[in-house]
Amino acid sequence: MISRLAWRNLWRNKERSLLMITAVAIAVCAMLFMVAMTRGFMQGILDSGINNLPGHMQAHAAQYLDDPSIDHRFSIPSEATQSVLDDPSVARWFQRIKVPAVVQSEYASQGVTLLGIEPDREIQDQRLGYRVVEGENITSQSNGILIGAKLAEKLETELGKRIVLMTQSGNGALAERGYRIVGVYRTTFAAKEEAEVYLPLNQAQSLLEVPNQISEIALFTSDIGELERLQDALQSALGAKIEVLRWDQIDEYLSASMKTMSGFVFIIVAVVFLTLSFALVNTLIMAIFERTPEIGLLLALGLKPRSVVAALTLESMVMIGIGLVVGNALAQGILFGFRDGIDLSSVAEGLAMAGASPYLSAQVNAADWLTTNLLVLLLGLLTSWWPARRAARLDPVEALQKT
Repeated sequence: MISRLAWRNLWRNKERSLLMITAVAIAVCAMLFMVAMTRGFMQGILDSGINNLPGHMQAHAAQYLDDPSIDHRFSIPSEATQSVLDDPSVARWFQRIKVPAVVQSEYASQGVTLLGIEPDREIQDQRLGYRVVEGENITSQSNGILIGAKLAEKLETELGKRIVLMTQSGNGALAERGYRIVGVYRTTFAAKEEAEVYLPLNQAQSLLEVPNQISEIALFTSDIGELERLQDALQSALGAKIEVLRWDQIDEYLSASMKTMSGFVFIIVAVVFLTLSFALVNTLIMAIFERTPEIGLLLALGLKPRSVVAALTLESMVMIGIGLVVGNALAQGILFGFRDGIDLSSVAEGLAMAGASPYLSAQVNAADWLTTNLLVLLLGLLTSWWPARRAARLDPVEALQKT
């Protein structure tokens, strides 16, 4: 009986019911869309940060992060270390030399970071963070250097010209060698273009006179939940003289940014939720109290107050439920339309300052969707039960007299 009464009353005033359903649907859709896009923005910052570190985890000599010189180096991975790096949860890993250096052209000089990389391993991965716009990428057989476009401008040099690279060698002496520029790269981070030059790892080891020695191992995992286990295993394999750190331990700024952005997601949900709350409370209270004579008649005919409360609450929950279904469907449809992301390359420089990608894509998080829907259902239950309970306490005679 209660369900029949609630269903009949639901469509007695179609305009009011449709207005309520529409309000809930739009609010839920907006909440889900904004949360998904914010999560996508956060993920873009995290991915860019991890790719530029690079890695979810890195291994260095214990003093390297405080003094990133060639003095703090270690041997290439042993069999024990290799067994950890071959773990199924390791997506990819790199070994590098990374030391401060100075490059000099005919007209200017500039302090840079020299990166000796394994080109075949890193460049094929397509996540090194740059694109070559002139010349070609370095290879294991290259005898040239790759520099950034901004650095080329500062040095007043160009593709094919020779520059001199100077740094400290492994024995403490000055290492100096001339290299021809074989490629010029660009990246979304202008500072990186000025600060990093690339050599093949074997060429960097030859320049620094450190055969079979590296500065760091960078590791990416396919399962972030395995990161702590991998950290413990790699630390055990490398020994106490090597420091193995996760991305959030290396880049505390990036870690703090992620926590701050998570707080922004909560604020967004809270603001939209509060806006929805006022709309729901106002609509439900008015919908119930404008039917005071009807409620009085039901009470006069012998319907128990708790049955009146149940019928009115059920009626409101059905409207909210329909609104949730429509809102979720709308959000899914809109997010599907943005499945390829939004191109923000027109403001790429500004985004780069925040460490964000120039492409914004949605990040659908099941926990966010479940939380949003449960919050709306709880809000609907509270805002419908309270006015229904007050209405059910009315005196039937007085209620019938109200118009």
